[in-house]
Amino acid sequence: PGSTTVSTVNGGVIGMVQAKNAEHDNHGFVFVPASVITMTPYMYRPTNVDIVKDFTGVSLVGVGPMMAAVRADSPMNTLADVIREAKRDPNKFVVATTFQYSVPHLTAELLSKAAGVPLRAVPFSSSGQSITSVVGGDAQLILDGIPPLEAMVKGGKLKAVGIFGEERMPNRGQIPTVAETYPGLVVNGWFGVLAPTGTSPQAMARVHRDLATVLAQPEVVQRLDGFGVYPKPMSQAQFGEFWTKERLRWEQVLRDVNA
Repeated sequence: PGSTTVSTVNGGVIGMVQAKNAEHDNHGFVFVPASVITMTPYMYRPTNVDIVKDFTGVSLVGVGPMMAAVRADSPMNTLADVIREAKRDPNKFVVATTFQYSVPHLTAELLSKAAGVPLRAVPFSSSGQSITSVVGGDAQLILDGIPPLEAMVKGGKLKAVGIFGEERMPNRGQIPTVAETYPGLVVNGWFGVLAPTGTSPQAMARVHRDLATVLAQPEVVQRLDGFGVYPKPMSQAQFGEFWTKERLRWEQVLRDVNA
């Protein structure tokens, strides 16, 4: 089958329009990050594509939890330490994230609500800038995806204090989940494959089956692990339910922050 990979530029609208308008021959599929199919329908409200109606979920590829980290020499060693420090002086406690209304930025909002403490989230234009702010002491905590932070943890610049996954991740079992402190607080970036609505069930079933086979291969699992992503097998129906649940969740979070 052919495929379109959708970037997050302009909320991914341009790519989704192209995929919608492409020839419907049961061979066109879309590889897409979660933000495009969960946040874009709320944030952009495009008139030339209705992502929810014009596409059908085929398969979840993998999930990548957010990570919380502090400067390597910080006296804070656990998430409890972080929240205690934030409560002690919330006016001076700064959380560095990437751009406004991104998943890392909204993760700060969710953590703030769960912990019952105002967290001043400062969105930067890139992961590099937010990391620099923490390493330089201008911010006390950073929230981002695993790949940019883990490199700095291994390089001795940052110290991980929590992962927002459902359970401790393989090869990172020493890092506790945030859910161990705040049950249910799970925040993942994820990637999926969609098909234009009207694609034959047989074609979607074939792609779902082939992806399941590939994602079970040890070398693929290992490669994804390097990106802080792990496969999460589920049926096509389960993926559809998962997508709906995630979309409604993020729409509510965006409303809560008046996005």
